[in-house]
Amino acid sequence: MKKILVIEDEAPLREDILEILDCLDFECLGAENGVVGVKQAQEYLPDLIICDIMMPELDGYGVLNSLRQSAKTAIIPLIFLSAKADKADIRQGMNMGADDYLTKPFTISELEEAIMACLEKQATRKQAQEMLRESEAKSQQLTKQQELLDSLTKQIRNSSAIRNIINSTLITIRNLLQTHRCSFLVYRGNVDEPYFELVAESSDVEVANLAKSNALMEEASLGELILNQSRIELNDISQSSQLDVSSLNYLISLNYTAILAVTIQFLSGEVGVIVCEHFSKPRTWSNNEVELLQAVADQLPIAL
Repeated sequence: MKKILVIEDEAPLREDILEILDCLDFECLGAENGVVGVKQAQEYLPDLIICDIMMPELDGYGVLNSLRQSAKTAIIPLIFLSAKADKADIRQGMNMGADDYLTKPFTISELEEAIMACLEKQATRKQAQEMLRESEAKSQQLTKQQELLDSLTKQIRNSSAIRNIINSTLITIRNLLQTHRCSFLVYRGNVDEPYFELVAESSDVEVANLAKSNALMEEASLGELILNQSRIELNDISQSSQLDVSSLNYLISLNYTAILAVTIQFLSGEVGVIVCEHFSKPRTWSNNEVELLQAVADQLPIAL
């Protein structure tokens, strides 16, 4: 339910507006002057403010100016009420940032239309701001991912120590993907009992007492699944249809909730795998995250 604050010094009119808003299914607040109105706006953060202009102590312009000084109240839409229909007054209010202007007396329909228009405009504005934030976050993420790939390429060209390349890459991947552990393993298949050797890992303190990295590969059917596929993407292990019952129960017993694994084919014929492991709750691996891990997997064979 949307919350509307009415700031009006004329008690009968204020009560009439509050009654109308109540009938329109809005949550209502009333303030008898601008000073009280500003305090209520700061405390209750309404979705919309309807404010008279001509008031004692603090007029409507003063209310609007005070609201625009605070980040919490600056974005609240405001409709001015006034008995003055002078264009200069209307222009002054709109120039100060008011969203609409109603001249007294006004009809219920005019009030409702003004309210709905302001709320719709505010919803559109919030949606646009959210889309902008998401776009900026995505852009920053892509920039960081590209920086990782550029750094990896540079290290390879400069013939940096292989272990340093792997360690720094795993740390960066784990931080970018915000996952609990990122590991690099190599499959040793030319022995009597083939196994996955843990070469390097990066993990946070939360997984210190959980499963060791190569425990993931100790389940034979799971290791075989990884070897036979170029990528495994499990967003919610408990709901996975890629795993048999044995592997599923094994991973659940180790507190795994999500796994992203990409295999690496080395020039020597060996097979490696980069594994991102999550333990706290299911999570969805985004296309960008999968593409990043695949790009890293494509670069590493050059160094190794």
